[in-house]
Amino acid sequence: VRPGHADIAGVSQISNDPRSTAQLRSSWDLGRALEADLAVRYVGHIPNFEIPATTVVDARVGWRLDPRFSLSFVVQNLFDRDAVEFGAANERAVFGRSYFLKLRWQV
Repeated sequence: VRPGHADIAGVSQISNDPRSTAQLRSSWDLGRALEADLAVRYVGHIPNFEIPATTVVDARVGWRLDPRFSLSFVVQNLFDRDAVEFGAANERAVFGRSYFLKLRWQV
């Protein structure tokens, strides 16, 4: 750590990486106005925090309303209510399932 800077992770993070990670993404055009995306992410066991291996799936369905407007429905963390990704047991980063609509307008 450089002088004047804080080490927010501490020495517990040294060599605390999962042995394996993988990501697969796929996108499809399902006609002139409909598209779909699927993303699958795997992170192996994180040893120092005893976080088990996890697989997270995100999905999106989009509609092109016209050349300038599109509307999408997105689900993140599709199959798990909570995904633990990082941190000691008493201060873990937990990401819940989320849903949202996205409206995109291009000029």
